[in-house]
Amino acid sequence: MNDGQARGAAPEDITGLGPRQVFHSAEHVALEVPIAGPTSRILAYAIDSVCVSLLLAGLFAAGIFLVGPFAEKVLEWLGPLAVELQNTTDPEAQTNRMLWLAAGLALVQFAGEWVYFIVLELVTGGRSIGKALIGLRVCRDGGLPVTPVAVIVRNLLRIVDVLP
Repeated sequence: MNDGQARGAAPEDITGLGPRQVFHSAEHVALEVPIAGPTSRILAYAIDSVCVSLLLAGLFAAGIFLVGPFAEKVLEWLGPLAVELQNTTDPEAQTNRMLWLAAGLALVQFAGEWVYFIVLELVTGGRSIGKALIGLRVCRDGGLPVTPVAVIVRNLLRIVDVLP
């Protein structure tokens, strides 16, 4: 690192190891930390997506066994309204039911993914299963470990990643 380079700026890649971030410790020791590229991030997210899908499939299967008896009680409580909702032949009502089901499943998927990342990143110091397998971790500026607030905010903003 030359004298004209800003503190914390990525140095030129003369080693062929990819971009690196330089941090200075309290003892003025320069620490070089590699910056994850898009390929490793995508691969880690793909592994995490498989894990989230398996988790949600397991919860769905367990939910069928647990909610089944409860759903029968709800249908009994709704009485004639439940019969009308089940036996309707109106295409618009059927479409609305499917849209509500799709919206509910999307919310469950988002909540499952959100909980998966928050819990794992809090418990393992910034690593999910995919990040751990690829060798990545989430850290704050300066290479410091993430705080619980930072993990929650980071994952709340995850929804922005899927916006067009």
